[in-house]
Amino acid sequence: MSPIEKTRVSKRYIARIQISGAVEALLQESWICSITLAGAAEEICGKIAKSKVGWNMAESFAQYDLKIQEFMGWPRAVMPVQINTNNRARNELKHNSRGLNHHVEFDFKYEAEEILMRAIKNYLLAFDCLPRDPLVRAWYDDFTR
Repeated sequence: MSPIEKTRVSKRYIARIQISGAVEALLQESWICSITLAGAAEEICGKIAKSKVGWNMAESFAQYDLKIQEFMGWPRAVMPVQINTNNRARNELKHNSRGLNHHVEFDFKYEAEEILMRAIKNYLLAFDCLPRDPLVRAWYDDFTR
């Protein structure tokens, strides 16, 4: 029996691979795959960004949503609740906390684009650069025009 071969990789490498896969899935209109891959990268990079600069894109997007709620005169959520609301699609696709085969309904394309943008921006915050993948850079440049 041969020994198990282990490969050591960084969280940055993992996030870069997940972001690349998320862009490829998005371009193939495989929204659910894109959301789960981007969601994983968003979380990895978000934690690194938070430890480096004190905030991440989940907090930034939630803060923006809270300002809109205040401007519109709607009841204002608290930050952790708003972050959970913004992550609902990602969490519903990754977990089954109810233990049931229930249905979920989202605008999957929108959710994929939003979580991917958060992942890439967290990567930028965490590592001071965009991922090297030309497809990721092209998608980011096109989406942020």
